[in-house]
Amino acid sequence: MIVSIWILMILSLLAIGLAFRSSIELKLAAFHMNTSKAFYAARGAVVVALGEKEREYIEGKSLQIDALSEGWSRNEEVLKSIDIGECKAAVKYDYIEDPSEEPVVFYGMQDEYARININEAPFGTLKGLIHAFLDDEDDAAGIAGNIIDWRDEDNTPTEDGEGRIVGLEDYANLEKGYGPKNQRFRSAEELLLVEGVTDDLFSEIKDYITIFGDGKININTANRVCLDSLFGEAYASLGDKIVSWRNGVDGEPGTPDDRWFTKGPLTVIESEHGMVAVKNVDDEQWLDPFAGVTSLEWARVKALKDGIRSGSNIYRVKAEASVRGITKKVEAVIEFEDLAGDMVSGEEVSNKRREYSYLQWREE
Repeated sequence: MIVSIWILMILSLLAIGLAFRSSIELKLAAFHMNTSKAFYAARGAVVVALGEKEREYIEGKSLQIDALSEGWSRNEEVLKSIDIGECKAAVKYDYIEDPSEEPVVFYGMQDEYARININEAPFGTLKGLIHAFLDDEDDAAGIAGNIIDWRDEDNTPTEDGEGRIVGLEDYANLEKGYGPKNQRFRSAEELLLVEGVTDDLFSEIKDYITIFGDGKININTANRVCLDSLFGEAYASLGDKIVSWRNGVDGEPGTPDDRWFTKGPLTVIESEHGMVAVKNVDDEQWLDPFAGVTSLEWARVKALKDGIRSGSNIYRVKAEASVRGITKKVEAVIEFEDLAGDMVSGEEVSNKRREYSYLQWREE
C-alpha cells in the first residue's frame, strides 16, 4: 500500500510537471502566433496608407502640392482604427509644430521632405537646426562643420562663411580610433559618430533630419524649426509667420481650411471643402502681403526657392497593430515614382497609379 501511494505521488508530480511545461509551451506558441499576426497587420496598415496616396494620384490630386491637410497626412477616418483580421492597426506620427509645445497626433504618413537632409543641407541650415536645441552658438557652428566634414570627400576643414575654421577633419587627438568618413551618411544614426553629437542632442534632432531626397524642404509641411533653419537667424520670425498663414483661420495644422504654397502653375486649388488659398513662391505678390510677412522676408523665400519644394514623393510610414495585448510596430520610408516634380513647366501629367519602392524598413 505504501509503495503504491509513493508511486501515485510520483506520477502525480510528473503529471503536474508535464502539464506546467505544456502550459508554458502553449503560451509561447500563442505569443509567437499573436506576434506574427500583429506584425503582418502592421505591414497591412502600411499598405492601406500607401493606398490613400495612390488614390490621390489616380484622382489627379497631389500633382504639385503636398500639404498637411491632405488625406495621406491626416486621415483619422481611414487610418486611426484599421481592422485587419483579429488585429487593430493604425498609421500615425507626432506632428511637432514647435518643440516647446505638445506634439499633435496625425493619423497618416509623414512627408520626408519636411525634414532637413543631413547629406545635402548647407552649413547655415545645419547650424540653425543644432542651435535650436543647443544654446551655445559656437558649439552649434562646430558641430555643423563637423557634419559637413564627415560627409564631404575632401580633407579641408569647413569654414563658417566668415573665414573661421569650424569643422574637424582629424579625430586623432580625440582617441576615437577613427576619423571623418568623407562619404555620405547612410543612416541618421551614423550622426552619433560625428564629434560633438551626443546622445541627448541626437534624440532632440532625430525627428527633424533625414538622409533621403534631394535636400529641398517642402514649405507646405516643414515645421517652424526646419523653416527657421532654412531661412536663417536673420529671419527669425519668418518660419512662424509662414506656419501661421498655412494653418488657416482655425490656427490648427492639417485641417480643411489650411492654405498652401506652390511653385509654378496651379493644378490643384480646390478641395471638397471649397477653394484653398494658394501662394506661388515664384510670383511677385506684394499687392497682397500675408500674415505680416514683409517684402524683405518674401525676398528671402524667393532667394531660397531652389531649396524649396511645394510637393513630395517620399513618405515615412509609422504603423502599429495589436492583438491580445501584443503590439508590433514597423516604420518604412517609401519613394513614389516622381512624374510631376514641381510642375515648373506646367506640363500636365496623366492620372495613373505610381510605382513605389521601399528606401528603409524597421521593425520593433
